Amino acid sequence: MKHYGQACAIARALDVVGDRWSLLLVRELTLGPRRYRDLATGLPGIPSNVLAARLKDLQAAGVITRRTLPAPTDVTVYELTDAGRALLPHAHRTLAASEQGLKAARAADRGEEGELTIGLTAAVPVAPGDVVVASADRLGTVELRCA
Repeated sequence: MKHYGQACAIARALDVVGDRWSLLLVRELTLGPRRYRDLATGLPGIPSNVLAARLKDLQAAGVITRRTLPAPTDVTVYELTDAGRALLPHAHRTLAASEQGLKAARAADRGEEGELTIGLTAAVPVAPGDVVVASADRLGTVELRCA
């Protein structure tokens, strides 16, 4: 597991779920308890050693738990903890922002104007209408305005 060694909340979150496949494992476990084999099937292309390492890391971080179902099944399953379920709203917001960004990028590729709304917290006071960042590239000019 990577460690950024920073006190920033984003860096600490990435310490836990920033490795490749980690959030996809969380996604698979949103469907409920899953066996190792089910997780491997749901994530085509993940090497078994990486799957085992990510499960171990997520378990150590308290994001998932491993338990054995009672007899007669005696099957070991992985499931999200309360901390793991707390990641879901953030993952959904990330997905929504990604989808909105993709739509804006596709519109720009077609030469259309688009608008991308994102939520940011300013470190300095800004007033509605203030241009916070402006840049230009081959796709055109981008301005972030305070709403």
